[in-house]
Amino acid sequence: MRSFIRPPLCQLLAQRWYSLSTASQAHATITTPIYYVNAEPHIGHLYSSVLADTLARYHQLRGSTVTFMTGTDEHGTKIQQAAHRAETDPLVYCDRIAQRFKALAQQAHLSHTDFIRTTEPRHTAAVQAFWQRLEAAGVIYKGTYAGWYAISDEAFYAPDQVHSVLAADGSTQMVATETGAAVEWTEEENYKFRLGQFIAPLRHWLETHPDAIQPAGRRLDVLRYLKTHPTGPEGDLSVSRPRSRLAWGITVPQDPCHTVYVWLDALVNYLTCTGYPQATMGFPPTVQVVGKDILKFHAVFWPAFLLAAGLPLPQRIVAHAHWTLDNHKMSKSRGNVVDPFALLHTYGVDTVRFFLMRDGGLEYDADFSEARIVVRYKESLVDQLGNLVSRCAAKAFAPDFNTFHLTAAWIGRSPADLTAADNAMVACLDQVAHRAANAYEATNVRQAIAVVLEAVHRANKYVTHTEPWNLRKLAASGDDHAQQRLAMVLFLALETARIAGIVLQPIIPTKASQLLDAIGVPLHRRQWSDAQYGAGWRDDVDHNHLAAAHTKVIFPRTL
Repeated sequence: MRSFIRPPLCQLLAQRWYSLSTASQAHATITTPIYYVNAEPHIGHLYSSVLADTLARYHQLRGSTVTFMTGTDEHGTKIQQAAHRAETDPLVYCDRIAQRFKALAQQAHLSHTDFIRTTEPRHTAAVQAFWQRLEAAGVIYKGTYAGWYAISDEAFYAPDQVHSVLAADGSTQMVATETGAAVEWTEEENYKFRLGQFIAPLRHWLETHPDAIQPAGRRLDVLRYLKTHPTGPEGDLSVSRPRSRLAWGITVPQDPCHTVYVWLDALVNYLTCTGYPQATMGFPPTVQVVGKDILKFHAVFWPAFLLAAGLPLPQRIVAHAHWTLDNHKMSKSRGNVVDPFALLHTYGVDTVRFFLMRDGGLEYDADFSEARIVVRYKESLVDQLGNLVSRCAAKAFAPDFNTFHLTAAWIGRSPADLTAADNAMVACLDQVAHRAANAYEATNVRQAIAVVLEAVHRANKYVTHTEPWNLRKLAASGDDHAQQRLAMVLFLALETARIAGIVLQPIIPTKASQLLDAIGVPLHRRQWSDAQYGAGWRDDVDHNHLAAAHTKVIFPRTL
């Protein structure tokens, strides 16, 4: 057996691979967690997917080639048991639930480039190749385990990680302290991964890369976990199960008596999608979106596996909070699970996407409310953005989009001719793209929305203050100054709408596209660079769409 990798070398590997992984943004790889098929999709799955899709679309707007992965995790004891209860073959069971997740991705308008299922032959090949790589590195060995095992968590727990509770029938039940899952005493032979020796380099990685896990509080949670995790053999991780107990999974190479641990199997999916082991196109991931409940697996086990295999670490792991209903955790037993399919059908895809990105929590759990979906839609999209476009693109004003590029140039040359209100509006618009980009880069989509809505709110106040309807009357009577002022007001108002439409494309792709269509912004003028103040309204405005600006209702008040 090869000698183990010593911690100092692991630290160098962590530094080296992290610096390599952040060197270029020409290609961006975004991942959702792969969803466990032991139950139907719920609102949490939709939130993870839309958040990842929003980030993928943002990177695409920035000019990156984007790989966006999603999919389903289909092995493990829970699937084996669920199929048994349903009196069906495990693969037949997985096929049905996986199709539901595919349907949700389609209905939510995800832009994914790959949908991976862990029951696919390509994934089996990738997992077995990865196992052999770990084995060759000397970080997998065979041992005996005796301890508490939670079927629902697919995890072993040490004696100090469990405690007893009184069950409903009066009996005493041991549960995992971390998750509350029931545990049972298990003794068996299995393969172990030398996780303990990677604790120090993982701590070094997180201490020297403060943006590796977001939000910041989650990174501190992982560091606290690492500080108490044993660094010797007692801290190693079981990575196989006896085939006699778990047959539904990938067989350990050269050992048909063992099945690969479901979390080692599942995490390798991010490599499978790159063409591993023949290739690793787009690896490592730029952003990995996960729920906070699976952070340990993605921020401890996954980077430890990668370090052991000599592969680069993910650039950023975003672990979002959960959704609650009436401040209670959603669960089937409570009967308070929100159906994402019904939600999308009832309120429309972009309306739901906007609500999820506006109200979803990264650090703290968010409370779900159908009434709030309607409130957010009306107060932000109808009354603010929709109102701005309908007021200023009205047929009565007949805004000349063909000369807006001249207006932009004139504003740039003659700042002295601007009023204080004009200057304040220009200063605001000049910062929207920059501020929104900072928010997207920090994976704070709620803040990106806030930046846009602030500008739109300012523009509506500006229009109310400048009264273009009165300027139109004066211009019609031959007042040249009023005509010039009217052109200025309409330009700044619709420049706000143009920038807002571009910046909101990752969140509400269909509605944003309709808005940009309505004000005649050509398809090739909708990249992030075009969101800069004054960058639009060139002389190639799409004349075929101009009439639509006067008639199309982009955000109808009634859903």
